[in-house]
Amino acid sequence: MKPNYCIYYWKNKYQIPNTKLFFPGFKIFRTDHPDKTAHSGTAIIISSKIQYQLLPSVQLPTIQSTTVQITLNHVPTKISSVYLPPHLAISSRQLNKFLKSLGQQFLVGGDFNAKHSQLGCISENQRGKMPQKITKNTPYIFISSKGPTYWPQHHNRHPDILDFFLSSPSRHIKHSVNNLNDLSSDHTPILLTMIASIEPTPPHPSLSQGPIK
Repeated sequence: MKPNYCIYYWKNKYQIPNTKLFFPGFKIFRTDHPDKTAHSGTAIIISSKIQYQLLPSVQLPTIQSTTVQITLNHVPTKISSVYLPPHLAISSRQLNKFLKSLGQQFLVGGDFNAKHSQLGCISENQRGKMPQKITKNTPYIFISSKGPTYWPQHHNRHPDILDFFLSSPSRHIKHSVNNLNDLSSDHTPILLTMIASIEPTPPHPSLSQGPIK
C-alpha cells in the first residue's frame, strides 16, 4: 500500500458525538458508544483515493466496531476498527461471532483490553485468554507490536500491549508493524504498513474528452 493510500484506525475514546471532523482528501466513519456520551467508540479514516464499501457497524456496550471493505491484491478484504471496553464481560463466543461475520479475509485492529504472553505482553489478564482460545481453534493470527501501546499514569501499573491486530490468513498481503511513540494519550499508535495493490477510486465522469485548445 503506497503511503498516499491510507487507512487510519481510530479509537474514538474521548470523542464528543456531536463533533464533526473533516480532513481534506479523507472520509471519516465512526461508531459511538450506544449511550452517545464521550467515551468508547471507534472510527476509520480512509483516503478518498481508495475504492471502498462501508459495512454495517457494531454498536453494543460490550463491543463497538467500524468496518469497510476494500480490495487488496484483487481480494476483497474487510478492514475493521474495534474497541472492547475493559469493565464489561464479553465471551469468546461473542467475539468469535463478530469475527466470523467479517468473512474469510479480514484485518481487525484496536484496543481489545486483553493481555497475553502470546501477544508479547508482560502480564496476562482473564480477557487475554479469550483471543488466545479463539486463535487456538481457528486459523486467525495475531499481529502485535514489539513494545507497549499502553502507558498507565498510575505508579502501580506498568506499560504493556493492549492494542493489536487480529487477522484471517492473508498470504496475499505482506506487512510490517511499528510503534509510533508520539504520546497523545495513555495509548500510543501502531503503524501497520501493508504492501499490496488496491483498487483506486474511479475518476469522476467528464463531458470533456481532452484539453480545450
